[in-house]
Amino acid sequence: MEPTLVLKTQSFALRLYSLLRDLDPSRWGSVRKKNITHQIIELEAEVHRLYDQMQSVLLTLEEQEIKEAPLTALQETLKPVGSLLTQLKDVHQVEHLSYVNLYTLSKRLQKAYQRLSVMMEACQTPIPHLRPTNLTRSVFHAANAVSILFMIALVPSFDWMFWIALAFLVFCIFTESLKRIHPSLKAQVMRIFAPIAHPHEYDKVNSATWYGVALLLLSMMPLPLGIVAVAVLGFGDPAAGLIGRKYGKIPMPGNRTLEGSMTFFLVGTLAASISLTLMHPLPLYVNLIVSAAAALTGALGEFLGKYPDDNLSIPLTSAGGAALALSVLGIF
Repeated sequence: MEPTLVLKTQSFALRLYSLLRDLDPSRWGSVRKKNITHQIIELEAEVHRLYDQMQSVLLTLEEQEIKEAPLTALQETLKPVGSLLTQLKDVHQVEHLSYVNLYTLSKRLQKAYQRLSVMMEACQTPIPHLRPTNLTRSVFHAANAVSILFMIALVPSFDWMFWIALAFLVFCIFTESLKRIHPSLKAQVMRIFAPIAHPHEYDKVNSATWYGVALLLLSMMPLPLGIVAVAVLGFGDPAAGLIGRKYGKIPMPGNRTLEGSMTFFLVGTLAASISLTLMHPLPLYVNLIVSAAAALTGALGEFLGKYPDDNLSIPLTSAGGAALALSVLGIF
C-alpha cells in the first residue's frame, strides 16, 4: 500500500474526528455553525481528492492485484464518508428543522468513521475511537454502579460478589461471541444494545465485557477497594464525559480534556466518599484521602482507557490508588 496515501488518510481521519466532535449535540451551542460548514466543505473536497489519488494508483495495477490490494478496501471505506459529507454540506444549518437532518447524518457518519477506524488499524496507523455524547449510556453507567453497590450491601458476604461478577462476565462473553458468529446475529445483538453502545463497540470487544473482568478482579480484593472503584467509575466517568465534551478546551492524553479530568476527580471523590460513608465507615480524614486517591488514580487510568478499555483501567487504577492510600495510612 502507498504509505503516503495512508498517512494522508490518517490526517483526513483526524480532521473528520474533530468535525464529529463538533457535531456532537452537546457542543452545538458552543460551536459556530459557519465553522462547521467550513469544516464540512474542506473535508468533502479532501476525501474526494484522496479517493481520486487512490484510483490513480489502482489504475496502474493489474486486475487481480486491484482486487487484492489493501488500497482498494481503504478506498471503498472512504466512499460512504464522501457521500455523507456531501449530504451534510447540503443541510441548511440556519433552519431549525435542519438539526434533525444534521443529527441523523452525523450518526451515520459516526458509523462510517468507525469502519474507517478499523481499516486504519489494519494499516497500522490507528485513529482515535469516537465517543459521542450518550445520555442514556451515562444514566445506565450511574444506575449500574448504584445496583452493584446495593448488591454489595445486600449479599451476606462480599465473597458472593465473585460469583455474581463471574455470571455477569460469562453473559458478556456469550453476547460478544454471538457478534462474531454471523453478521445477522451481530446486528441483532447490537440492535438490542444500540441505546448504550459506542460506535467502536460494533467491531471491538464491548465495554461491558471489560467491566465484567474488572468486577471479577475487584471481587477478589478487600471490600473498600471494590466500593470506591465501582463508585468512581460509575459516577466520575460519565460526569467527565458530559463536561469534557461540552466545555472541554484544554486537551489531555487519551483524547481527554483538563475540564473533563477535573470533573472526574471531583465527582469521583464525592461518589467514593459517600459510598464509603454508607457502606464501610472510616474516620473522616481516612475516607477523604482514600476517596481522593481513588479518584486521582482513576483519572490517570482514564488516560489509559484504550489499553484496552477504560471500564477496565479506571476501576483497577482506582482500587490501586485506594490500596496505596490505605497502606500509607497504616490501615492495610
